[in-house]
Amino acid sequence: MKKEGIIIILVFIVLCSFLVAAQEDKVDKAYDCLEDKVQGNCDSLSSVEEKAFVAMAIGDCVSELLDQGREEECWPSSSCRVRDTALSILALRRNSKNTDAAQDWLIEQTTTPKDLIWFLEIDTSGESQCTISYNERSYDITLKEDKKISGSAGTCLSIDQSGYWFRIDSSCYDKNFTISCDKGFITTLLYKKSTGATVYVSSETNSASSEGRTEEKVNALCFSSGTSCDYEGSLWAVLALSETGQMSRLTCLI
Repeated sequence: MKKEGIIIILVFIVLCSFLVAAQEDKVDKAYDCLEDKVQGNCDSLSSVEEKAFVAMAIGDCVSELLDQGREEECWPSSSCRVRDTALSILALRRNSKNTDAAQDWLIEQTTTPKDLIWFLEIDTSGESQCTISYNERSYDITLKEDKKISGSAGTCLSIDQSGYWFRIDSSCYDKNFTISCDKGFITTLLYKKSTGATVYVSSETNSASSEGRTEEKVNALCFSSGTSCDYEGSLWAVLALSETGQMSRLTCLI
């Protein structure tokens, strides 16, 4: 059996099963093709990925998949990867197996992306005096008529080279920043990839009247492999936790 061929069939079947089965005949043929290739011989499948997709698609190789895990907590037992664990959760759930321990392990792998650079933007209709508070300290800054910033806001916030935003230090991504200005104002977060030039605006903007307050915090999580984000693994992890009804636990972590 060629690994590339079976993986293509497996991915096709699994993705179709998560969507509305609009082309039922093609899906049925794919199931038949997969069963012919596997023929109950799970020993020919070496990877967690292959066994998980087969278990999801036709219910075979479940025990063999369990054998490759570490105490039904993460997969494979030798290295415990986010993607393989998420795939195993999906496969085992499809076969009525308990995955509580694996869900707990997966959620513990969340971290704030370090390869994104975050900025705090404050905007008013004219020159304004503002105060930014965090870590039980407050810092007074000035927003000039031309929208540029003057003043110091501590070690967590440095004025970006453009002069219009504060760059948030990566060690402060877990901080709550409270902002107040002497005129009506709005605040939001911006971000960009560390290797790119395009700046993206957060979908959430907060506003307050004069002397009111807004709060901003970097609300972003990914699933990590080691110290860096595993973005493909994160996609499968979100799908797995959505299937198990555990996405609310991620919301609580942000």
